[in-house]
Amino acid sequence: MRSLVPAKSPAAALAKTTVYAPFAKQSYRSHYQYLGWEDLQEGLDWATVDDFDLLLRLIDFSPLRDVLAVRLGWTSAQGKVPFDPLSLFLLTLWQIVNGWSRAQTLRNLRKPRYAEEIRRFGFRVGIFPSEGGLRHFLTTLGKNSLNQGNPVPVAHGDQLTEVGIQQLNQLLCQSVALIRESGVLSELAW
Repeated sequence: MRSLVPAKSPAAALAKTTVYAPFAKQSYRSHYQYLGWEDLQEGLDWATVDDFDLLLRLIDFSPLRDVLAVRLGWTSAQGKVPFDPLSLFLLTLWQIVNGWSRAQTLRNLRKPRYAEEIRRFGFRVGIFPSEGGLRHFLTTLGKNSLNQGNPVPVAHGDQLTEVGIQQLNQLLCQSVALIRESGVLSELAW
């Protein structure tokens, strides 16, 4: 397993087909950094480790930073200091995995029992986004991630509707493929 960890997110594969400018922001109110997986060997209480915790330890999401920054339209160092797009991305995934509302997710950031997740997302204690900030993050990603050139026909009853492809969905599909191909999870576990 050591040769497989950390798995890199599939952003590099998407970057081969899309030109991304380097992320223009120089500082963040949070900062995601891959923290490793070695604590899995140190007598960790496995009863408290869920699948999302393993994901945070086994995958280095750093290559997604520039992809997300471009999707957010952050092409200038001017303006307010934002939260790291990876911190917001991982927070959103955490919310989805747990089936929480944005409000519940933000309340949970303040609970001591989630200190390890908060640290792995890159948030500093007490410095968290607002509900409106998370909503803006998701809305902006949605508006800026449509692949305008390749709509897909989707059947809705007797009618076909042309739907734009979300390039971020391609990243998610590539992430799943990466996890499956790495052999970290058996087919039975998957």
